[in-house]
Amino acid sequence: HTYHLTPVHSATGAIRLEDPKSGAVWIQLADKSMLMNSKLGQRLADVCQSPEQLQVAESQKTNPPPNLLDPSPSKGWAQK
Repeated sequence: HTYHLTPVHSATGAIRLEDPKSGAVWIQLADKSMLMNSKLGQRLADVCQSPEQLQVAESQKTNPPPNLLDPSPSKGWAQK
């Protein structure tokens, strides 16, 4: 298939490209990329990785990023 993707703003900072006509959505994260069909709600391709993304994924295995739902002591939150 051929898709004509255009950039769309993402609040998370992920690279997001969409083709509204076909429903194709390409999402690129630091460690992987995926192609989705928003009309069907299905992933067409998952865990697509460039060599750079593979390096990030491997480093996250030993140094996982912080959990965004955990309070950060550096934010000045009171600890009990």
